[in-house]
Amino acid sequence: MRPTRAIPYRGGLTRRRRGRGFSYHDATGAAVAAPVRARIEELVIPSAWRGEWLSERDRDHIRAVGYDDADDHVRSLTDAAHTAKDLRTRNATVVAAVAFAEHGWAGGAGLSATALERAEAATTCRVARALGNTPAVARSSYVDPRVVRAFEEGHTVAAGLRCIPRGAGEHRTRVAVGRAVLRLLERHN
Repeated sequence: MRPTRAIPYRGGLTRRRRGRGFSYHDATGAAVAAPVRARIEELVIPSAWRGEWLSERDRDHIRAVGYDDADDHVRSLTDAAHTAKDLRTRNATVVAAVAFAEHGWAGGAGLSATALERAEAATTCRVARALGNTPAVARSSYVDPRVVRAFEEGHTVAAGLRCIPRGAGEHRTRVAVGRAVLRLLERHN
């Protein structure tokens, strides 16, 4: 199933500390039904998170957002514009975009359905290893779905990667790769 795009802090559910656990509420403040609560608890949201936003939909590409002390540190470095999750999502999206490019310069449009599934599974595993997460969490919570959709339509960052000169150095390479991924995301918005 293809994930749907979510915009954190628009609508959604919230979490409140209650004794040793938590309660979950919709936008009106009403407690959520048991099946929704079970779905949320499967996400294993860190208890240290504050300011949580939880997706109402099971298929959203982002299902939970919150912050902790690491987020406070990141915000101090980025003028309060980003969280540690934002940086992990960016990193996962870049890793996925590069991995998809390495599966074939033509992208997913030139692959059979089986080869496409294998490429997506291998890419998800690569992202999971980079993040130290499971493939399911990596795909559903960190990889921007536009990268997957672009690959399925035959678009990758391959051309941008080929333009990076040999011996460009780590910083220059990272900047070039980041720009190539940003162009891909903008084209598939």
